[in-house]
Amino acid sequence: MTSIVWANYKNLQIRDVHEKQRPQIKEYILKNVLNNAVYQVLKYHENPTFKEDLSRIIQHILENDSSILVMDMENNEIQGIALMKCMSEEWRSWTALKVLISNQNLEELIDLTKISITNASEEIPEPWDSLHLFYYHIDPIWSEDLCLISKFFLAISMVGQNMRMPRVTYMALCREEGLMFEEQGFKELWRILYSMYVYRDRRPFDHLRDLNEMYGCLYEKKLEALRPFQELTIRHDGGNEKETSEKKAIK
Repeated sequence: MTSIVWANYKNLQIRDVHEKQRPQIKEYILKNVLNNAVYQVLKYHENPTFKEDLSRIIQHILENDSSILVMDMENNEIQGIALMKCMSEEWRSWTALKVLISNQNLEELIDLTKISITNASEEIPEPWDSLHLFYYHIDPIWSEDLCLISKFFLAISMVGQNMRMPRVTYMALCREEGLMFEEQGFKELWRILYSMYVYRDRRPFDHLRDLNEMYGCLYEKKLEALRPFQELTIRHDGGNEKETSEKKAIK
């Protein structure tokens, strides 16, 4: 089973997700989402259709072949995941995503991100395409390792560059996440107050104030385009030969 390795660190590899790993990845994400404190406050774990629709969304995103995982190579265990997909205005990617589901909680999450992107993109005169990070998780044993975190986010940026995306985006639901993204070079683009955000006549994220979380933030990291291979190679053209001849003449 071969895949691109973006970084090595101790006994870990940050690498592409192979299609044979998708069932394992889905199980890993579902387990950590349902145990997440933020999502538990929102009571997603009590919604009977949430898990089913989330599984469908995960499968759809994994098929984009942009996600990466952190793998313990000694024990063959997943230690982290970045679930990502190239989102394009031209292909109406956000609209297509909502077609796959009927669960209102997931629709609320997608809508929160989409509204933030729409508001932010109005101030930027260019197509709003991005490699969007839908979900990430790093196991607690590694979550305080700043070297691994740095390599993890660098790998995310490298994937975006190779996918020819101009940026990486992420919707942070809590301030702790936002601070980490800022430390990794992301910039806050748009902020939505939970007390003001209304979806279908309700305020779906109001309960996050129980965790003292008052707003969600859209973050962006702009990416430099990769240079064409031809520009990276040393050319032995006529100009170089001429320069060599002139140097010999001077001697």
